Amino acid sequence: MKKILFSTVCLLLVSCVSTHITSVTDPQYKSFVIGKVVVVLDTSDLDLKIKIESNLVSELNKKGVIAFNGYDVLPPTRNYSENDLKNIFAKNNIDSILFISIAEMGYSQQTLTTYQPYTSRGTITRMGPDQYQYSMQTQGGPQTTTIKKPRLNIITQLFDAKNGNKIWMSTARSSGNAFASINDTFRDYGIEIVKKLEDDHLIKKTKTDALIRAEGAENNVVQKNTGFARIEDIPIAVRNQALKEMTKGELENVIQDMPKEHARELTIERVRAIHNFNRE
Repeated sequence: MKKILFSTVCLLLVSCVSTHITSVTDPQYKSFVIGKVVVVLDTSDLDLKIKIESNLVSELNKKGVIAFNGYDVLPPTRNYSENDLKNIFAKNNIDSILFISIAEMGYSQQTLTTYQPYTSRGTITRMGPDQYQYSMQTQGGPQTTTIKKPRLNIITQLFDAKNGNKIWMSTARSSGNAFASINDTFRDYGIEIVKKLEDDHLIKKTKTDALIRAEGAENNVVQKNTGFARIEDIPIAVRNQALKEMTKGELENVIQDMPKEHARELTIERVRAIHNFNRE
């Protein structure tokens, strides 16, 4: 009953998006695991390129993958030969390229017709001492509404940076309800495509320190270790929420051997990810 009620609320009141992905891995690369990857969206629309590449890099970082924006590694202001690309990838120790192509993007329209009962309302207006005007308004009948739903079809391919061989590819279809936007489909695609890479064993489940380091690896930032963290170093809102979901001992295991500065930047999502990893 609760599930049905939630689905009804989702359909009527808030934006909802679903993404379906089909993928295949080349047999030669069944044991391949992404080390460093550059994300490239094939488009001349710079706003769209920055938006999708940045979002996908962020989702990969959350999984402990070192990922680079294509517009940083391969500025769209330049032309590149095959040798240029190989040199750039080798210089940055990039082992793979996640290449994204948008096959379809837009909104589908649907017309809905509802029927309201007819109602009539009469009005008498005095025009003079002995003059009156009577008018009647009738409302109801068929009411037509046009709604728009976003849709997004994307082809995603993973290439070997050394030889250009295709490692993996997928097709993704995202669609939303009338309250969703194209940006909602972008976000859902980013989350689901990274999950699919993990399910296909192209992303390796990382240890605690890798989960923390990943976001800073792109800029090669080395932070000074100021000592190991304690529970008190976790932001209070994150700490309180975490202690509702796990014991104090389990939370201590989450930050075991973690530098203080990393604990101060923890989010509840990252705490859950580390906790789930520790349980496996």
